[in-house]
Amino acid sequence: IAEAAGVGSATVYRHFGDKRSLTEAYLAASTPRQVVWSIAREPSMDLRADLEHIVRTILERMEAQRDILPLALIERLRGSTLLGDVMHGPHRTIHGVAALLRGYIERGELEAQDPELLARALQGMIVTFGFLGTMLGLPPAPPHEATARLIVGIFLDGARRKTEPSSAVQRSQP
Repeated sequence: IAEAAGVGSATVYRHFGDKRSLTEAYLAASTPRQVVWSIAREPSMDLRADLEHIVRTILERMEAQRDILPLALIERLRGSTLLGDVMHGPHRTIHGVAALLRGYIERGELEAQDPELLARALQGMIVTFGFLGTMLGLPPAPPHEATARLIVGIFLDGARRKTEPSSAVQRSQP
């Protein structure tokens, strides 16, 4: 890091103190937390637009970090707790998504479900399209904007509050 920045290692330690503080600073600068929490605190009242903005932002950050994500995963699998310790806490991106979803649930726009589980489901789609698909040799995802629309569309079709019973439910009733 010091070499890439063109400074001595003592300068890096003086500025960040230790590896944990360096990791925290990196995550604060490179994760979508600020964008997600900004939307969660002041939603546009357009659920689809809010989610597409969040998903697009996350996909963009994942692409920018595509070389670091596999390393972080390997470190995690090796038992390193540094990233896990730093990333946990009440201000994680997934908690911001859950807070946004909770607001839309309270407004009656989403089914009354656990917003943390909904956020996890959305996160799973984002990680698959933004990271795992490439690792598994799947064809590249469409551009971020189109991928965000696709992910949000799939997510909302399953999570959006139904205004009328579906025809499948009507057929199964006597």
